[in-house]
Amino acid sequence: MSEKLIIEKFGPIKRLEIDLAKVLILIGPQSSGKSTIAKLASIFRDFSFVVGSLSFTEALKKYGIDSYLDKNTSIEYKTKEYRFLYKKQNAQIIPIKGGKLALTLKSVDAFNPKAPKKVSSMFKKTSLYQKNDQVETMINFITNRFKILDKRLIVLEDQKQKKVLDTKELERIKKEMHSFEELINKLENITDYSVYIPAERFFISMIADSIISLFNNSIPLPKIILEFGASFEKARKNLSSYEIDFLDISYKHIKNEDRVYLNKRKHIQLSNASSGLQSLIPLLLVIQDNLNDTTKKNNYVIEEPELNLYPKAQYELAKIISSIFSESNSEYKKNNKIVITTHSPYILTAFNNFLLANKLGNKVGQKEVENILPKEIWVSQVDFNAYYIDGKKTTQIFNRETGLIKDNQLDDASEVIMEDFDNLMDLYSNTLLNGQAN
Repeated sequence: MSEKLIIEKFGPIKRLEIDLAKVLILIGPQSSGKSTIAKLASIFRDFSFVVGSLSFTEALKKYGIDSYLDKNTSIEYKTKEYRFLYKKQNAQIIPIKGGKLALTLKSVDAFNPKAPKKVSSMFKKTSLYQKNDQVETMINFITNRFKILDKRLIVLEDQKQKKVLDTKELERIKKEMHSFEELINKLENITDYSVYIPAERFFISMIADSIISLFNNSIPLPKIILEFGASFEKARKNLSSYEIDFLDISYKHIKNEDRVYLNKRKHIQLSNASSGLQSLIPLLLVIQDNLNDTTKKNNYVIEEPELNLYPKAQYELAKIISSIFSESNSEYKKNNKIVITTHSPYILTAFNNFLLANKLGNKVGQKEVENILPKEIWVSQVDFNAYYIDGKKTTQIFNRETGLIKDNQLDDASEVIMEDFDNLMDLYSNTLLNGQAN
């Protein structure tokens, strides 16, 4: 694994150590720490935190977990590009020597040698509590410089037509602009852009038309919910319609209304639809809107995708989610990552099917497996991990030897229910045998 997260004494978590994968599923009871892990993963993978101006405390506050910090809290996140460390109430990011982040930050330094502090050394020396917007300043500097050069390029192209052009200057500017483009792309591709889909998303259908007002008036709603609401507002304008084939319905944004069409003519307002649809539709629209932007890779965090959905619908939704990061879909999609928090054994079973399909597809042939499950939803074992979180301990439930989720985790809830049923049946049978039943 290239990513590892170690936490001690943070909110509901006493201690845990997990390997993050491209696809990570966290299952367990309520208030066990699943959401906390997902939120930290969202922070540590995000561009705005790693190379932007967002401080650690600001990031925690954004996700509503700033109160979890304790004087004895220790958090470490390790990836091949950088290491984040929070200890003794001090936080810092340390780029890995020779890695892409370290080399790119040195390149940023070179573009503005008059800067008061070098970006590449800032991370090692400055607590992220006081972290300034040095990197963001550098990016703005590069962007503004690019605009100046672009204007100059227009002048030079005009001179070229008039045959009074200094060709050396033209080539120099083109070369510099190309360097700027490369540098910005490197900065954006070192980390991900986090797309957080909260469990409270069903609330969005009721406030969608008031999101801007809520933002402007600083209404005390969790920022992550307001941000998701803004993402939904953007998505419904960009997409305007979305077919949900597995439910045989469609969503349309018409006359500033969120409509759910049950057939070609009959529709209801999303705010009046079932709680399952109020949870599902914003999730699907925000995902699809982000997938349409292929200029950046994303880290999707989905809390409880199963909310208020029938098991069969959960399975179909899991197929859509799995296609987000499929290597068979596109070069862009295979760079996406995903974290799922869930209470549903059906979600686990669905991904177990996708893992098994990939395993069989490499052995018995693709066509036979694709007749059952399409390749674009298969999940590679090397990209997957899953844990059971109960607050007290963390148990890896993905078996690397078999490449599948352990059977006992898939059936655990059913076994408890069936055990009670068997005991009741034994009691019922015994009373019948004793002639005590009516």
